[in-house]
Amino acid sequence: STQSTWGSIRPMSLAPPHPSPEGDRPRSPVIHDVRMFFIRHGETDWNVLQGHYGLKPSRTEVDLHAPTVEEARARQERISADAPLNSLGVRQALQSRAWLRANLAQPVDLVVVSPLSRTLQTSIVLFGEPAPTAPPAGHNLMDVTLPSVVPLPVAVFPDARELSSRPTGRPVSALVADFAQNFIHGEEIFHRVPETWFKHSRVEPGLLHPAPPPPNPIRRDSDPSDDELMWGRVERFREFLVNLLVQPRGPRTIVVVGHGRNLMWLLGAEKMPLFSNAEIRELENPLDFLAQPLHEREEPARLVSRFIPNEE
Repeated sequence: STQSTWGSIRPMSLAPPHPSPEGDRPRSPVIHDVRMFFIRHGETDWNVLQGHYGLKPSRTEVDLHAPTVEEARARQERISADAPLNSLGVRQALQSRAWLRANLAQPVDLVVVSPLSRTLQTSIVLFGEPAPTAPPAGHNLMDVTLPSVVPLPVAVFPDARELSSRPTGRPVSALVADFAQNFIHGEEIFHRVPETWFKHSRVEPGLLHPAPPPPNPIRRDSDPSDDELMWGRVERFREFLVNLLVQPRGPRTIVVVGHGRNLMWLLGAEKMPLFSNAEIRELENPLDFLAQPLHEREEPARLVSRFIPNEE
């Protein structure tokens, strides 16, 4: 096995198991030692420009440093499409890194990540060796290559994405060019993601359920058709995580690095507090909870632990 400061990397398969017969839901007593952590990405300049969850921004300084007005405008468009972490976001993720190192006695077997720059960068800050440093205040990580390599298995999954009705993201080829060198398995971590994944706005047949999606806890004025689309994405993400958990030799410690709205719906949005940037939540009895389809749940997830970085 490979040794890192995060522990030994255990060999495992990421292939989905054969489907269970209808009604034969997996039970967690078979997999009683699983730990699963959900982490929202660190702060970005888009969070600052738009405000967290649509709230009033706490400040207005963003990194639009460019030699011309046109380049500054292009930089702002890039921030809206695929925002990188800003200086505070890196510092928040470094706090979460320290918390994980202090509270994880066993190895991390798998990191599941959304295919957006801010989540990929957050995972690099959390697990990369050596630990990166934050850029100066007022700057972000756009066009910055972090000098760190994540020595762990990583799975980039398209439906861990930000929940938005507008296309947000970049082609996989651009992500590979920017980030493959930061992961021990290189571009292989992106093999589940289509090249233009961010343009796929329709839900595949079979993903919608008879019950309507829950009320949107973030935007009360959201379009119901948008919510139905996003509901399908979160349901597909849930099924992916369950497939990981039911493998006989599958991962036992999983860290999911994603987006606040997606994670809120996954864990029981309308009854849980909002995710702060780089916040960590450890889920109690992961398989028992995630085995429940979204429309069948009556209660939100129970947490084992929670960590919120300082907003400084």
